[in-house]
Amino acid sequence: MKKITQSLFTVVMIFAVVLGSGMAAAQSYPAKPVRLIIPFPPGGSNDIVGRLIATKLTERLGKAGATTSSGA
Repeated sequence: MKKITQSLFTVVMIFAVVLGSGMAAAQSYPAKPVRLIIPFPPGGSNDIVGRLIATKLTERLGKAGATTSSGA
């Protein structure tokens, strides 16, 4: 009887893991737009490189991205 109970428990746990894993994989990454912050003034070389990286990220992820330059 103990062996049957243990086997039933194992089957139920495997079933729960299989059902739970489908729910966890439902969201796509990233769920929100990616924001790239460049801590230098706009128009400089860092800003240009950051915008190039943001463009490539947008192409690769397939989601919209934003570039923000916040320099003095």
